[in-house]
Amino acid sequence: AGFQAIEYLVLSEFSRSIEIWKENVHGSLDFKNLKVLEVYECNTMTCIFSVSMALDLVQLEDIKVKQCPMMEQIIKGAEETEMDILLLPKLLEIRLESCSRLTSFCMGSITLECPSLYKIAVKDCPKMYAMASTREQEDIEIVGREKTPFFNHKYLKLSSTNIKKLWPDKPDRAISSNVLNLQYLFVKRCHNLEYLFPSFLVKNFERLYLLSLHNCENMEEIIFTDGLAAAAEAGIPQIYLFTKLYFLKLGRLPKLRTFCHQENSESNTLFNQKVVAFPSLCCLRIVGMGKCRKIWHDKLTKDSFHELTILAVEQCDKLSNVLPFDMVERLEKLEGLEISECESVEEIIGLADDRGLNSNESIELKSTTKFLFPKIRQLILHKLPKLKGLYSKVHTTDWPLLKQLEVCECSKVETFAGEYINFRETQGENHSVISVQQPLFWVTKETFPNLEELVLVRNGNMK
Repeated sequence: AGFQAIEYLVLSEFSRSIEIWKENVHGSLDFKNLKVLEVYECNTMTCIFSVSMALDLVQLEDIKVKQCPMMEQIIKGAEETEMDILLLPKLLEIRLESCSRLTSFCMGSITLECPSLYKIAVKDCPKMYAMASTREQEDIEIVGREKTPFFNHKYLKLSSTNIKKLWPDKPDRAISSNVLNLQYLFVKRCHNLEYLFPSFLVKNFERLYLLSLHNCENMEEIIFTDGLAAAAEAGIPQIYLFTKLYFLKLGRLPKLRTFCHQENSESNTLFNQKVVAFPSLCCLRIVGMGKCRKIWHDKLTKDSFHELTILAVEQCDKLSNVLPFDMVERLEKLEGLEISECESVEEIIGLADDRGLNSNESIELKSTTKFLFPKIRQLILHKLPKLKGLYSKVHTTDWPLLKQLEVCECSKVETFAGEYINFRETQGENHSVISVQQPLFWVTKETFPNLEELVLVRNGNMK
């Protein structure tokens, strides 16, 4: 008798369960209608399927394996089979979690095809270095060449794995043409990764919508640009375009200096001049980037960051400012700005010529800079111990839609607001005069017309 009627099967804390999954030599087991398989805390299992058993899983849609400490691979026996292809036609989702000995999903020379695969999630599998591989390979990519066609997935989540690279670092037609479907990519605590994308592959991520990288200790750059210098010398323009990327988070990447290295550029600038473009990016979060001295180059590609609506910068201790002078005009759609725990930030907007002024001197200028933030509704400045002002030269700002303003633990801010007086209007002179200390904001009656919530907490002697 078989198990033809079973569609949903859970194996948990069943020490003899491995016996059920022996090779189906005599046809005694039949799981042709199995759709969902969940395996939890099976302490003696080293694998789940043999190749011959996997052949019958034509309806399988979902595999979850969690807390199986002896599990080494999901499909066993691919090394001995003479088959070329193992097809799981309806498999949509694979989730592997807390399997300390798991090294791969399928080991051997067989080609594993999952044409419907939507989601891969791997968490706390420290020995996992590939989805499919041969034993001879050592530096295996998690999503490899022709033997590992996990290409049609839209969602890839990797956490606490031992992988060294996600894709091959040389052009491969099979890979390049099939990563087009990837939309959501999460990578967390993968400490052997030194980069994320090889440069040749970036153009194929046309549908990538969300990218989140967090706590990868050895990641030095996002795009590996081997050969970029030679291309530049040959006069070939190199712009890496993430057409549909909407959300980008870079968090706790202590060795990361730049998104994409460019010859003769500032090595500590995260987004370099005319190398990477983000025409659709709406949400950008940068957290714990200890080596980053500048987020943006002063001159960027024309279509980058114009759609940005949320910007959050936290725990970036080498930044002296957040926005380059020329960046402000790009942010006409920005709705939320949060800057917190950046111990070296002195002003939010950097000077175009990198020259400051003494905050205790009188200032006499023939013209005054004006910054307009037409859509910002929320501005949060928290724990910025060196912050002195928004911008270190005389300026005015307009925040027509700002409703919430928080300034907390910014102890060097001596004056919250200073009144801007235009002497051209009051005395007919063609210049403005402001004196004494630099405030956080130079204000007029029109600066905050819709402010509803103002929070000022633990800011030293701020007036």
